[in-house]
Amino acid sequence: MVARRLANCHFTVVASPEYLANHGTPQVPGDLRQHNCITYQSRERKYVNWEFTRDGVHQSIRARGNYRIDNAPAVLDAAKSGLGIAYLATYLITNEIESGSLVPLLPEWKADLELPIYAVYPRRKYLAPKVRSFIDFMAERMSIPPYKTQPPVTF
Repeated sequence: MVARRLANCHFTVVASPEYLANHGTPQVPGDLRQHNCITYQSRERKYVNWEFTRDGVHQSIRARGNYRIDNAPAVLDAAKSGLGIAYLATYLITNEIESGSLVPLLPEWKADLELPIYAVYPRRKYLAPKVRSFIDFMAERMSIPPYKTQPPVTF
């Protein structure tokens, strides 16, 4: 098997305008301790520490809140509903940020969580040309975060 790294999955912190109007906007990562954070937790992963870097300074914040959810789209829905602040992959929230239903927070701080995205396939010797083309297409398409919604491609 061959694993080709296509991209990194980047994260950012977001909240709905309604949540921010009712609870205020955090200015630094430490302010998140005073907010209701919606955390993603599954049996395999627990993202309760949210990691940030700015100008070489690292901060780790233990996210606390009323909601621990094991489904990323459900975390997204909870954030859009104004239930709290979420730490989500940029590919999940690009459209919501563009529409204004979610607001990115802490713009000067980089969320340190980056998860690699791989294409895994049989050795090149047995790789069909159309599979090779698809993998190359995905690598190109995913090369620039945050993987904005683009018009569908027809083959």
